[in-house]
Amino acid sequence: MQWLMRKIIIALSIISISWASCTKEKGPQVLTKQQIRKQVDSIMTERNKDLEQQGQKDLQSRLKIEVKVKADSIVTARLNPPKVQPAKPAGTPAPLPQAPHNIIHQQGPTK
Repeated sequence: MQWLMRKIIIALSIISISWASCTKEKGPQVLTKQQIRKQVDSIMTERNKDLEQQGQKDLQSRLKIEVKVKADSIVTARLNPPKVQPAKPAGTPAPLPQAPHNIIHQQGPTK
């Protein structure tokens, strides 16, 4: 009986040691600059791909809306041109403001 108990204890010890060694976590891994650069490049490449796809999708949806509005405003401008006053020649002074007519100018005595 003691012999069987020793075998069971030894077997359980071996199993628990092997299980603990398999599940033991490794310490933090130190990366080199090249490994870091490689990881960053792969992340940025994927992110840029996603951004490019989203940008194209947004462009297509905005084109449908904005091109119609711009085209309508161009057509309206061509059909109804704005009335433009002719430009004044260079050097023409601006008109002076007119004084109100109800002001009476008084001259005081002069010495």
